[in-house]
Amino acid sequence: MKSIEKIKGWHAHVYFDEGECETREKAKALMVLAENNLANAEVGDWRDSGSGPHPGPNFLVEFHRDAYSEIVPWLSLNRNGLSVLVHPMTGDAPSDHSTYAMWMGDKLDVHLDRFSGRHDKKFGL
Repeated sequence: MKSIEKIKGWHAHVYFDEGECETREKAKALMVLAENNLANAEVGDWRDSGSGPHPGPNFLVEFHRDAYSEIVPWLSLNRNGLSVLVHPMTGDAPSDHSTYAMWMGDKLDVHLDRFSGRHDKKFGL
């Protein structure tokens, strides 16, 4: 049995389509909305293309373990059709992005072979 104490925080990656204005604008609007409404999260890291394990453009919402019950339902209701990968930060990046991960919307293929080491900023894993 694995203890939830292993979870130091959470990431939510909000994906949009490269070169498609509609999903890009939805993502920008959601990012601003998140910045203005999610006091218990850090919003940022806009990426115009896929990088590392991420298959496409996305932005990041990073939050502490205790904020899960606020942030995840908010994203569920406000994602506006965008795909969102929600994963814990346990120190095991491949498992965090696959076995332990949850998807809202369409599931994308995460490139598990492309990890470059640490995948968090705030929680020091």
